Amino acid sequence: MLQTTKNITLGITDSNTPKLVEVKKGDIHTRFVNIKLVDDSDVFEIPENTTARITCIKPDGTYVYNDVDISDSIIEVELTDNMLSAEGKARCEIELYNDGALLTSAEFLLDIQHTLRDERRYESTDEFSAFINALKKVDDLKDISEQLIADSRACIDEALEYKNAAEASALQASASESNVSTYADNAQNAATRAVNAQLSAQGLASQVAQSAQVTAHPPQINNNGNWDIWDTTTSAYADSGINATGVDGVSIVRAMINNSGRLFLTLSSGASIDCGLVVQDISGKEDTSNKVTSLSANSTDAQYPSAKCVYDLIGDVSTAISAINTIIGGNA
Repeated sequence: MLQTTKNITLGITDSNTPKLVEVKKGDIHTRFVNIKLVDDSDVFEIPENTTARITCIKPDGTYVYNDVDISDSIIEVELTDNMLSAEGKARCEIELYNDGALLTSAEFLLDIQHTLRDERRYESTDEFSAFINALKKVDDLKDISEQLIADSRACIDEALEYKNAAEASALQASASESNVSTYADNAQNAATRAVNAQLSAQGLASQVAQSAQVTAHPPQINNNGNWDIWDTTTSAYADSGINATGVDGVSIVRAMINNSGRLFLTLSSGASIDCGLVVQDISGKEDTSNKVTSLSANSTDAQYPSAKCVYDLIGDVSTAISAINTIIGGNA
């Protein structure tokens, strides 16, 4: 395979001269860096379920923010052609995320050297694959939500089948009490599964809506020089009161919302600030555009029933059971 890998050891915090990795401008799918983290002199073991990303400020001032792989506590970084598109020294650091916690490594440098190829071939731009991956996860959640809605519809259809079977059994006075009881139990269980599937679909639909809002509206700088944060309650940007540029030229280079909904800012100095702001949880709300209050032959797979609709369905089953019991008691 046509590739070369540079192995380096990087401290969690290191005041020494940053490690230097020499590369050629414009190389594609051939340059990799494997990074082992150490805490003082001890190897830093990266916990399971940790996400790793690389932040890179290129010589021309554009940014790269990409997901990278972890294998046996070794961070594997592919140097993309966009990362190598600007000649000079690029400043890089590794970020580790786990259960709302953030840990940032010491910096290392990419020495991007001149190439004899045509310079007009290269255009340096910002690259944010981590944000693109987050959007894909939102799409995946949408697919899961649609599947849960389809499952809810299937459970309702099954409940209707058992209800019809129970009514047919009531018309046959000679049917045994055990068969009638079995149909009734099956109808009750199917109705319960329909309710649970409906609640799961509504909950996940709310998570999808909230994730889509936050991802589609990243923090931005307003005319006052402060960060505007998307408010999911009002569906509009709100002034956070946090200045986008600090003292002595220290600026905010990235803002993110963790799994707990808290806003964190990362400064150009490498420091991370917990702003104490929490995006309001809307998981208890629902999108009612596809909710129906009755079932008929015209019902579709995209619809899901209200709790009252399911309750009425269960009531029909209970009425059928009472009629069956009356018939059985009269023939005893």
